[in-house]
Amino acid sequence: RIVAAFAFLILAGAASAAPTYFTNRADFQAAVTGGLLLESFESPAPYDGTHSYAGFSVSETGGINGITNYLANSSYVNPVTNGTNAIWFDDNDNSIGTFFNFSSGGVYAFGLDITTDMDSTVTIGGGAVGSSVVLAAQQSQFWGVIDTTAISSITFDPSGGPNIGFDFVQYQTQSSQVPEPGTLALLGLCL
Repeated sequence: RIVAAFAFLILAGAASAAPTYFTNRADFQAAVTGGLLLESFESPAPYDGTHSYAGFSVSETGGINGITNYLANSSYVNPVTNGTNAIWFDDNDNSIGTFFNFSSGGVYAFGLDITTDMDSTVTIGGGAVGSSVVLAAQQSQFWGVIDTTAISSITFDPSGGPNIGFDFVQYQTQSSQVPEPGTLALLGLCL
């Protein structure tokens, strides 16, 4: 009975939840149980199509432009929100988007700061993720997602061909989803 109850608990939790989106970092951090890993892009990165970091890689999937550090191109609007560096890419209208590809089975929580140099709507996708964020020129905006199903990649596709910067990435590689009280009561009845 105990094994059956736990199996039901796992299946019920995985099947019933949808991604939850955040536009405020404090709310995102409060909703995540357990620790978050941090990447603030402080290591030098050459102008290239793909960059690898601990836990994920970032790549541009189309167009002629690559991804680089903010400090490598200081003429770009400053996307730095944590530390002294950030990464950015130029959507040249042929770019499909910037992908965050996660290793080790994906992530269950992911948040970051996004900045563009012109007003833009950024469409965010990947797996069950389907969202968008409207950005004012040269103003950083937080975006985050928590899901009970692992997210293997997230795409960012800005409209209008702006430069787009990313910084202060926080993510979690284990599900921190806590069972709902009703599910816990059901589990108690099965015991």
